[in-house]
Amino acid sequence: MSTDTKTNIDSDMPEDTKINTNTSSSNNGSPKSTDGENSRGFYEGLAGLIDGAGCFQLSKKGYASLEIVMELRDKHCLYQIKPKFGGSVKLRAGDNHLRYRLHHKAGLLNLASPQAD
Repeated sequence: MSTDTKTNIDSDMPEDTKINTNTSSSNNGSPKSTDGENSRGFYEGLAGLIDGAGCFQLSKKGYASLEIVMELRDKHCLYQIKPKFGGSVKLRAGDNHLRYRLHHKAGLLNLASPQAD
């Protein structure tokens, strides 16, 4: 029998706007990580979020960055990412959107190849 445990910052948000941090047992019986932020589900959800609402940028001078732009109602997703990788979350001027920006090398390397904590 499998039990599901989800980690949510804001429980009032619709289920489809939360990053999946499911820590249930998989069908083959092997349990996933019990730490929600380090679970495979967190990184799968983050990959989907970057694919749908984010982009990687490379400047002419060789500086790399990640940006994810989301509506204000989805701010909890960005605030789940910030403590893990660093970066900043700021309101976009004249818009109802927030932008998460990660542009330091250590955070980008951690994002590209996560280390076991």
